[in-house]
Amino acid sequence: MADPNAVIDAACARIPPFWPLDAMVATNPYLGYVEQPFEQAAEYQLRILGRRMTAPRAWYRRQFEAGRITEADLQCALEQGRSGLTPVELVAALREPEPPACAPLLYSGLLDERYRPAQSRYVIQQVSQFCAAWYDQGQALWRMPRFADTLYAAWRAYLRIDRSPRWMEISDIETPLAALPEEARAAIPVALEQLGVPADRHEDFLTLTLASIGGWASYLRARRWEAELAGGADDDIVGLLAIRLTWELILLANDDRPERVELWRQSLCCWPERLGEAQARALEIDLLWQRALEIEYQRRLVAGLRRAPVAAAAPEPSRPLALAAFCIDVRSEVFRRALETADPAIRTQGFAGFFGVMARFRPLGAQRARSHLPVLLPASYEVCETAGDGDGPATAALRLQRRLKLGLAKAWKQFKLSAGSCFSFVETAGLLVYVPRLIGDSLGLSAPVAHPETAGLSPAQAARLGPDPDAHCDGAGGIPVEARPETAAFILRAMGLKAPFPRLVLLAGHGSSTVNNPQRAGLDCGACAGQTGAASVRMAAGLLNDARVRAALAAQGTRIPGDTWFLPRPA
Repeated sequence: MADPNAVIDAACARIPPFWPLDAMVATNPYLGYVEQPFEQAAEYQLRILGRRMTAPRAWYRRQFEAGRITEADLQCALEQGRSGLTPVELVAALREPEPPACAPLLYSGLLDERYRPAQSRYVIQQVSQFCAAWYDQGQALWRMPRFADTLYAAWRAYLRIDRSPRWMEISDIETPLAALPEEARAAIPVALEQLGVPADRHEDFLTLTLASIGGWASYLRARRWEAELAGGADDDIVGLLAIRLTWELILLANDDRPERVELWRQSLCCWPERLGEAQARALEIDLLWQRALEIEYQRRLVAGLRRAPVAAAAPEPSRPLALAAFCIDVRSEVFRRALETADPAIRTQGFAGFFGVMARFRPLGAQRARSHLPVLLPASYEVCETAGDGDGPATAALRLQRRLKLGLAKAWKQFKLSAGSCFSFVETAGLLVYVPRLIGDSLGLSAPVAHPETAGLSPAQAARLGPDPDAHCDGAGGIPVEARPETAAFILRAMGLKAPFPRLVLLAGHGSSTVNNPQRAGLDCGACAGQTGAASVRMAAGLLNDARVRAALAAQGTRIPGDTWFLPRPA
């Protein structure tokens, strides 16, 4: 292994980051392959991971039979790909059986025979349950003890007291564990050597190992991404890789058939560096059909643009009456069209829902701040929520009240669900407590749970709160006064706002009001990392309405008229 750390980091970099449900954002599942052509990445995925990057052939056949993909599209794809095939051969291939994908060469997969317990599924379940307990953020009623300071060391300690391996005919845990160093980066090359993986296939084998537990690997890849954006580091994904690799070694050490171990090691030495002839031809056909589909889409899009009527441009007023800037979410289009139809003096535009505010936001009483900007960008500031008095007595009182109410609610929930009280509680209090709530929830008179944005606060108290760039509380430093003019100038440049400024500029963020919904963040603003856009628009409007900021902008050559107001205005 030439440079173990470089090989380990290269394998981790192939895993795409995926953010949890509280910050649901779209990510490219092939982010680790963006420097490669699509065809090359598809070949690697098929050869190493046994995964296809194209749709099933049955789907392409339906599109061809429906007339969506035409023979002209196929011919164009063949010409662009310089293929020796013909459209007739491509169509005929849709009814041919596809050659099987390359089988991933993990030892746990070899053990998944018909009359044995599914070892690979057990390994994934065991690691997933441990990670769920290790990364718990207060959801669990009973928290797992913290066995060590790192993921890999804690898992080793936990595995020594875990009794579930015996149910899967895995009797010897201690011997393989004792043969490996206790530090993750040191354990990985030792495990690869003991497994017998050829040195020139280490990166491929590590990539395959991480991909076998892709959900947790992507979550930890996102944690590393965020740490690197902040100038730090997070090596938990390396710990996960060491855990998964250690399991392969444990299964190998507990196999009672040495001939199977030797056969697997021989298959590693024969791991192909390129696809076989039949698989390569099948991949070429699938990629040509994918290209034909893209050509069809381009053809249809261009034709639609050419057919679109060219409307006569309305004369632009010297100064618009108002400008409404909406998040570039498809749900905002109806509002934009309605405003433009109501009055031609009203202009609208679209922009990412964070409106150029590069900040994290800490709601009142929250334990940690939340990113309110695209997850691929680093935050420059952290702003906390106050009642308008900085970290004064009003804010402190509301913070204490909210934390107390939320703490009591959590304690009450733990009492109701605890093993010793759940049945007796339901039997004694069910009729008095749950029947009225069930009726109220059914009639829409009450909500089953409080909205997380306002939980622990009355409507009047919630209305008093807002982001405060001047406050220094809960570890948030706000936006320094000297940095605000440049921040405001960046917002104006990013949104393309310049003279003549209208009298009213509405910054319209968006969010959802659903509760008890694990997919709630998917209904909020993706540009705000799955949060609502309320904090972003209030921070942006507050900066652009600030007289000191406007004076600094005027000195830089950007004059905002005194009668121009950015909405929403701070309460």
